[in-house]
Amino acid sequence: TVCRAIRGYDDFPVLIKYPNSELPSPRLLADLKNEYAAAQEIGGPAIIPAVTLHRTDNSLALILEDKGYNLLSTLIPDSSIDISIKIRIALGIVRAIQHIHTKGFLHRNIRPDSIAIAPDYKEALLTNLQNSSRITDPFSHSSAELISADNIAYIPPEQSGRVSTELDRRSDFYSL
Repeated sequence: TVCRAIRGYDDFPVLIKYPNSELPSPRLLADLKNEYAAAQEIGGPAIIPAVTLHRTDNSLALILEDKGYNLLSTLIPDSSIDISIKIRIALGIVRAIQHIHTKGFLHRNIRPDSIAIAPDYKEALLTNLQNSSRITDPFSHSSAELISADNIAYIPPEQSGRVSTELDRRSDFYSL
């Protein structure tokens, strides 16, 4: 679950990403930890910055900066967006993917819900880094764990098991 909030002591807008369950599985907690670690290491203009990983009684909450971004999935149905803006968004997404690759990471979950667009359409950032891995470690999560009804349309052949090659930079671009 993701919700918007204002941090109390400095009125800083944040996104809070947390598991739905009161007792989340170790896998969900590991995903939040991986997302936080990857965001800290990647940094820069390509991702939504992670502020902190907050521990609660039985769970974790990932705190991210919130600059009013909207997920690409909410913009796709909007046919009133000009083609030049759509091209600007696409180029921004490509630059964001290139940035994480330059930092030595594969995203492994590129889909409309993993791309955040600034309200003025001038920035495209990646989010949902929980499945990301170092380029040198393409098998850090099994391919079966990454396949779900939500992302099946965006999985490259080598991630689905249809092709017996390792994931590489092309995999993220295929998903795009």
